[in-house]
This record gives sequence, structure tokens and C-alpha cells, in this order.
Amino acid sequence: MSVGLDYWIPNCSPYIHLINYDIDKRLFVLECLANHSESKPHTRITCRQVVSYSESNQDDEFHDDCLDGLIDVWWNETTNTFGVLTDKKEITLKLQEKPVRGVVT
Repeated sequence: MSVGLDYWIPNCSPYIHLINYDIDKRLFVLECLANHSESKPHTRITCRQVVSYSESNQDDEFHDDCLDGLIDVWWNETTNTFGVLTDKKEITLKLQEKPVRGVVT
């Protein structure tokens, strides 16, 4: 079964506040903004026990002055694969456990 964007970021904008992968801790964190006009994070997705991480750029040009936004996020429980597709990149993670979603306080 696959769970998508509506599950992972409900009541939140798709604009990204933070994407971070710590290879030493095998930890991936994704935070989305409450709305596009504030820089206040709202929803955090945390992936622990990352087995593998791959990333590819979606765009040949870099737009550092533009906010990156989520197009899709999915979790496939059968393959333990978590995917993130943004305006700028595609990230695929193989995990040992299901990602955790929470509200940033």
C-alpha cells in the first residue's frame, strides 16, 4: 500500500522550510511551511534508520531565490521506500522503519 502527499502534509502548505540528510545518524528530516508568506515551519517528517539515499536534480538551472515546493511524497510499506518529489529534486530513501509525521512546535 502506498500513502501520498495528502497524508504526509495535511493542513500545511507544500513549500519546503528544510530538507536535511545526516549520513552519520542515518536520519532524514523534511519540514514544510505553515503557509508561503511566513517562514514558520509547520509539519515535520522524520525518517530514521535510512538504509540508502539517492537524489537527482529535476532542473538543470538552479533557482536559489525561489522556494522549493513538494509535488509528491509517498511511502510504500511493501518495499519500505519513501519518496520525495520537489520542484528541484527527487529523493528516494530505503528505510528500516516507517517515517514519522509531526507538527513542529
